Amino acid sequence: ACDSDIGSRYFPIICSLFDASICYNDTLKIDPPSNLECFVGETVCFTPTFYLDRIRCYSGANDSCFVAALIYLERYKAVHPDLFLTSRTIQRLLLAAMMVACKFHDDIVITHHRWSQIGAVSKRELSHLELTFLSGLQFNLFLHERDFVDRLVGLDTFAMALQAYHAAIAEPASKLPPPPRACHDAAADAATDASLSCSYSSCSSACTVEHLSLSSTSAASPRLP
Repeated sequence: ACDSDIGSRYFPIICSLFDASICYNDTLKIDPPSNLECFVGETVCFTPTFYLDRIRCYSGANDSCFVAALIYLERYKAVHPDLFLTSRTIQRLLLAAMMVACKFHDDIVITHHRWSQIGAVSKRELSHLELTFLSGLQFNLFLHERDFVDRLVGLDTFAMALQAYHAAIAEPASKLPPPPRACHDAAADAATDASLSCSYSSCSSACTVEHLSLSSTSAASPRLP
């Protein structure tokens, strides 16, 4: 399994990866598979980084579980290529992946009720999301050490590319390269964070879960890619 210190180092990179991916995926116009509409909801008003921080804060999960959840999402994507992680699926799809990863890889027991509070879904819906996700993975949750190593290498590659992009946009416009396929807009993230109607303070895994606002944005909700 992935060491917790390593997981902590890669947590910010995973946040940036989700931010960039959803920034791009939200521009696509592809309907979701009808059999996976359980993962589709309203367009959330918070960033992926905010949601990941919320899960990390209130669950007390080991940071290595975020790496495992990322691997599970990639496996799920391989089976269901038409289901994309967007601002309409992140609330439920990421929640299911994290809950499964924590149950299989973490020693901390996080109750079903607490997971439902973290994701702002009912316990009944949460059970359905978990079973649907596990079925899509064919209950294949075992991860070899090589799976973690390959994923960490991929995260390092992404981090270097993102760093190079941020350095490039600081150059004069005449020297700017074409933007990467999935851009990370820090200014947009800051504006989104400033408009969030929900917030939380630093807390331990035993703290009370604050309300998660899921109000849709004023703009028309994008169709799920």
